Amino acid sequence: MSFDLTAALHSEVPLTVAGLASTMIEALRLGGGARDRQTGRRITTVPQLADSFMGSPAPEATALLHAIAVLTTDEPLARFICHELADRHDPLPEDITRLGELTASAAYVRQYADGIGEGLVLELTGPGVTRACIAAFVDYRFGSAVKFAAVVAASFEEFIALDARAPEPVNDGTSFVPIDRADAAARLRGAITQYDALTDVIQPAEQWPWHRPLIELVLRSLPAGGQGYPEHDPAFDPGAEEPLGAALVSAFLGSEFGASVPVDAASVEVVDALALLSCMRAERGVIRWTAPTVQWLLTDALPLYLPADAPRYADAPHLLRALIAYCHDLLGVAETATTMACAAVARFEGDYLRLRDDLAVAARRRDLEQVVEEATGSRRATRDGPR
Repeated sequence: MSFDLTAALHSEVPLTVAGLASTMIEALRLGGGARDRQTGRRITTVPQLADSFMGSPAPEATALLHAIAVLTTDEPLARFICHELADRHDPLPEDITRLGELTASAAYVRQYADGIGEGLVLELTGPGVTRACIAAFVDYRFGSAVKFAAVVAASFEEFIALDARAPEPVNDGTSFVPIDRADAAARLRGAITQYDALTDVIQPAEQWPWHRPLIELVLRSLPAGGQGYPEHDPAFDPGAEEPLGAALVSAFLGSEFGASVPVDAASVEVVDALALLSCMRAERGVIRWTAPTVQWLLTDALPLYLPADAPRYADAPHLLRALIAYCHDLLGVAETATTMACAAVARFEGDYLRLRDDLAVAARRRDLEQVVEEATGSRRATRDGPR
């Protein structure tokens, strides 16, 4: 980590030091590190970070210690830093010395016209703080997980003016409306919790999650008991009445990636199978395609699940490529990963077609159908498949 603490201290933008301290704390939480310039010792924890500034009488060190004491959730560390600060009397701005009084005076929400998510804005207030707010985007497609959140140097009115000049889809004609601060806090807390469950698939943004400790400080100042997002979103809950597979089929067929899929029962049967089996390999409702996943699907699961006489059996590889492109576009996965996954489809397509009439597969398929029939009393159970 390399930061210009002197420039941050002398910045005219409020909360610059707090934002810098927040970034340092979050970077360490995520496994980052730095070197103490005086001792050369590696810094890997917040207590080590604070200790590296304890020996410096510089105002920059004092300012950063003020911010760490407020932002850390380590209460013994905060008390220790405050004891140290009692003997320091550097003239510092109030947005540093009274950072603990930072809160949100108003909150606003905007649901985007395409239905994929909503924007949240919390206007900030506190000693020495003017023209600052938290701006966040919550993505419904990830079970209402936060995809971006940061403290920005703008009032709500200034943020709206900037937002109005943005191109589509950011500026889609929808407007922010007031929301109760407790509700906004509950939503953002829940969205951060959902983000934590999906950190391996949601890519970091320019300022997220680096401002997370600063944002969570504000959330702690707001009333509890607000109405957050539903705890179980049917589109992302495999145990819901409409399982993830059904939601995926609906979303895929309604997207540009599914536009080339023929609208007939035979094609939908294959897409249903692909979606259902894909969701069996999904982690917490998120599907990321790799060569091993493609191999499992085409050489093990799908030939066993689809009947050999399915009219669109041979179309499955083509439909799978479109589904992969849709899922990866949704996740923001790099094009190289999509290319590699589609290359795996081409590699195993021949095996998949050959297995259609394979005697061993046919026997396993009959055994599966018998088990399903005995368990459900039906010849075909759409929510079951090979494990």
